[in-house]
Amino acid sequence: MNKLNKNSMFLNFGIVAIFGYVINIIILGELEPNYSHVKQQISELGKSNALNPLLFNLGEIVAGIFFLISSIGAFLIVFDFTKKKYLSIVFALCITFFGISLLFSGYFPLPDELHNGYGMGVFILLAPLLLAWSYWHIPKSKTFCYANIIAFLLLIVVMSLNISFGSPDNLGLFQRSLVLSTFFWIYSVYIYLIKKNK
Repeated sequence: MNKLNKNSMFLNFGIVAIFGYVINIIILGELEPNYSHVKQQISELGKSNALNPLLFNLGEIVAGIFFLISSIGAFLIVFDFTKKKYLSIVFALCITFFGISLLFSGYFPLPDELHNGYGMGVFILLAPLLLAWSYWHIPKSKTFCYANIIAFLLLIVVMSLNISFGSPDNLGLFQRSLVLSTFFWIYSVYIYLIKKNK
């Protein structure tokens, strides 16, 4: 197994984290009496009065750790391919902060004021733009770059809609739209990087 393939193994942790997180929410949401995916926040599944708070919060922590591990591969692969050291570091840090925010979310359940991890998770919104910037000079990578620029704009739009139109009647729906959009981008990028580095 060459070095790039070894680096790709780190990214698989992120892919596992995405599927594990989504499955955890679906199952625990179905088990929780009167829980609404449309109206309620995801993290309400981890509150002390929830049916299975330990399972939810443990899932958050494990997902956070897996994203932290995946950020190592994100840096190594992007740097190996682009030779843009500082852009690669900042890009990987966006994923690192995202993982740390999940650790905070699981370790400090609602209504703890530390639950959102000082807002560190928001830095993931910048990651597509940084990735496009890193790959811009690479031949035959323009489509990948444009796709990431579009992803950045779409994530900003979804975030803006979440802030502007989120209400008690649709809070869960808007939150999930942002989370799933972010997960879809991470998954797509990780699959692309893994395939390109075989």
